[in-house]
Amino acid sequence: MIYSIFPSRDATIYENSDKTNTGIDEILELTKIVSSSLQPGISNTRVLIDFDTTAISQSIVSGEISGSDGNDPKYFLKIYNSTQDEIPYTYTLSVAPISQSWDMGIGKSTYLPLTQEGVSWKYRDGITVGSEWATPGCTTVTESGYIVSQTFNNTTYDIEMDISNIITSSWVTGPLAYQNNGILLQRTGSEETNGTRYGSLKYFSKETHTIFSPRLEVRWDDSEFSTGSLNSLSQDHIGVFTTNLRSEYKEDEKARIRLDGRELYPVKTYGTTATTPSPKYIPSSSYYSIVDVSTNETIIPFDTSYTKISLDTSGNYFNLWMNSLLPERLYRIDIRIDHRQYTNQREYYSCNTVFKVVR
Repeated sequence: MIYSIFPSRDATIYENSDKTNTGIDEILELTKIVSSSLQPGISNTRVLIDFDTTAISQSIVSGEISGSDGNDPKYFLKIYNSTQDEIPYTYTLSVAPISQSWDMGIGKSTYLPLTQEGVSWKYRDGITVGSEWATPGCTTVTESGYIVSQTFNNTTYDIEMDISNIITSSWVTGPLAYQNNGILLQRTGSEETNGTRYGSLKYFSKETHTIFSPRLEVRWDDSEFSTGSLNSLSQDHIGVFTTNLRSEYKEDEKARIRLDGRELYPVKTYGTTATTPSPKYIPSSSYYSIVDVSTNETIIPFDTSYTKISLDTSGNYFNLWMNSLLPERLYRIDIRIDHRQYTNQREYYSCNTVFKVVR
């Protein structure tokens, strides 16, 4: 399963405007400014994001989240790029846990006058309360193993970073190594301080009015596959359909979506009594994907480890937690089947029925 947690708060902080708060800005910004020789100096921006992992921790303790492959869940930070300007071919970003508490605030970079209440480069909670960071620009945990970096080489500007070491070692399992105050996203130390221009990266924030809100993806293998007395589908022409998909789901529902594989052109048989075709299954190398209907953007992609389709005595199925999806939108289910009749064969099926997640 791939389950998404959306941010509880986020903000950009600015070194060259060290009291400015941008807590409700629609954009998160990583920008480095190298001033001209007439105005020497370097200034950076950094991004703070916080995810509430309480429910995940409880689900792991209760056994609701338990990988059938024996491995712990993996945690991926996903942030979607909005625009970029003058970005070099290669650059590196890093993530570290924040070690002090902070207040998101209600400012925007476009407000005049600028808001100074809430987190900023200098203050954790704004100019009135006046609690300063121990280290300007946000204080982070510096212990080995708690800092994750990713290098980008002329690839997509979206961020998909494995931060499992941070999450597992601290906020989710065992005694807390430190309080969950969120994470700080920044350029690596040398790329912040050297004289090279690294341009501007802008990402959608939690306040975006699009489907591209940042998210923490929790990924684990929840599949099972027991054929029992069922037979597989081996004919050339088959179809895959949902059998229990409803038109609407509440956003806190946890659903089990049933699938039915059918022969499109079954061989005719003759007899004196009516018979019901025996259910057949699609193979274990089958995967599901969830697509936003309006934008045709893939929300949950095919994944050979985490979106496997299961099988029990009643047929194929997969589990879907609806609060992984943004509410008040329509979604469809796509199916991919690999190696069904021969090695490297790949087939795609779209379940035409759509469903909506409602509040």
